[in-house]
Amino acid sequence: MKKTELRKLYLSKRKAISVEEIAIKSQQITDLFFQNFDLSEVINLHVFLPITKKNEINTWLIIRYLQQNFPLIKIIIPKITEENFELDNYDFVEKNLIENKWG
Repeated sequence: MKKTELRKLYLSKRKAISVEEIAIKSQQITDLFFQNFDLSEVINLHVFLPITKKNEINTWLIIRYLQQNFPLIKIIIPKITEENFELDNYDFVEKNLIENKWG
């Protein structure tokens, strides 16, 4: 199966999940992440921002927990450059966020 077909398949599966179930699963993923990873020596942590309209997990839960409990960890987020579709990484500064065409 090609990548584009897989993307369509899993997008349709995510779209079938209710908002309530996404919230529950997002919390479970967040809990499992913090239970299973030792962040005591982590300096940078890369986290993607969720595309809500595509029913992605709510990674804001992870970001908020990091901000409250691990303020020394630098949060890094990805951004696709529209001109060449390359992935760049940036320090997370919430006030500087602008939603692009991908959400």
